[in-house]
Amino acid sequence: MEEYISYHKIISLFKEYQESQSGIGLNSFGHGNIVMFGQTASGMTPTYPMMFVTPQSVDYLENTTNWSIDVIFADRINDDMSNEIDVISDMSIQAKRFISFIKRGFDQNPPLYDYMDCSLPLTSTPFMERFNDYVGGIVVSLQLQVFEDINACDYYDLNPTPSVTPTSTVTPTPTITVTPTITVTPTVTATVTPTATVTPTITVTPTITVTPTVTATVTPTTTVTPTATLTPTPTTTPSVIFEPEYQDILDYATLQGYTLPSYSTQIKQNNLVIDLKSNGNWADMDIMYVPAGDGDEDFATINWIDPTAGFNLTIGGGITYATNTGYKGNASNGYLQTNFNPSLRTAGNNSDVSMGGWYVNVKNTLIGGFVTYRQHIITESAAVNNYYSAYVPNGLIINAGAVTHTDGLWVVDNNGSGSVRLYKNSVLTATAADGSPATRSLVTGLISLLARHRGGGTYDFYSDSYCYFAFHGVRNAKNGLYTIINNYIASL
Repeated sequence: MEEYISYHKIISLFKEYQESQSGIGLNSFGHGNIVMFGQTASGMTPTYPMMFVTPQSVDYLENTTNWSIDVIFADRINDDMSNEIDVISDMSIQAKRFISFIKRGFDQNPPLYDYMDCSLPLTSTPFMERFNDYVGGIVVSLQLQVFEDINACDYYDLNPTPSVTPTSTVTPTPTITVTPTITVTPTVTATVTPTATVTPTITVTPTITVTPTVTATVTPTTTVTPTATLTPTPTTTPSVIFEPEYQDILDYATLQGYTLPSYSTQIKQNNLVIDLKSNGNWADMDIMYVPAGDGDEDFATINWIDPTAGFNLTIGGGITYATNTGYKGNASNGYLQTNFNPSLRTAGNNSDVSMGGWYVNVKNTLIGGFVTYRQHIITESAAVNNYYSAYVPNGLIINAGAVTHTDGLWVVDNNGSGSVRLYKNSVLTATAADGSPATRSLVTGLISLLARHRGGGTYDFYSDSYCYFAFHGVRNAKNGLYTIINNYIASL
């Protein structure tokens, strides 16, 4: 395998690969920051399908250099979206073909196999995006390896004098062949001409050849400067990609100094916003939290519906946080305070409400508050003999019995005509009737997660469940929610 492969060489080889696929799968090539997507390497409008390369990071090891590069394979989606599935399928094939050239293409052209290697498995993200051209495809997060010693100077010959020593090349052996002809004319005793052999003193001039070799070795060192191309990592503000609502979340987090999710997770979360908006859930929610992701603990506190509304989570007690699983209670003193008072909500009313979230290791209170009227989902409480129960705005208690634990989406709603319902993963589990729902009012205290808030800063029924997602909204906020959240969590 070739060694000392520069980033310039890598991109040149990628472009050669795209050109080898022109007309049969990839018609354009682009490189740079993701905000430049939609332009070819020459700055022109692309002809789809397109291959676009964005560098992310580089690790220098003793004997290898590891590049992290996002490679986007994208094609145009028809206005009627009739080819949406085909675009994802075709670009997946192109992505795998490209990877195979690196891993197994020992007899292919260009010979990527001879210059680089990549680690498997590779994480790739399908997308049905917009950009400026409304395209879809696959983003391959490529972990690329090239082989080179960390001491870049070793492979340049800065002391060429040993190679100059063979001055024996000046050996005037040709003068020997001249002497036989001189024997024909004895008078030409001017065999003194061999003094011409003194001219080899001119052999001093080869020392001048040393200086060119030095200049030759100096110029390659300038090729190290392309490492400056690592600066285009600001993938945090690709406004041309993200929904305005999700961009607001990223902008708020950046302003606060929070650690943002990785770019691949940002794409997944943006798709989550798209799905919630198109299904109508987004407009029906008062508050919503998505702790499951790979941003930091602070990013997970953000109320996605409106980061500036004052309903971001406050962490209390022994709550812990882990990447892609969110917050976990400690069953003793941990809670998440939403700072949201349902009685002040402008949407819905006492008979138009739903609330819930995605929980794993379900135990004790998942979401709840308790002042004048109860409003929470609670399990394994000694007060109800280890039954699953739901307390809702109108004060009813649903006892679903000793049901096996269920990880996933737990939701309680009011059907608007006197019944309160408990759902687990969109399946109706229990119902309780109320003869006078119109006389009930919403809870007048703050709603918490992973514990029941009793008002005045006191809590009970602490949970040790994991909270991946939570919301509070009107009744219809739950419709179709299970499939959307399940798809997002499965993508992490």
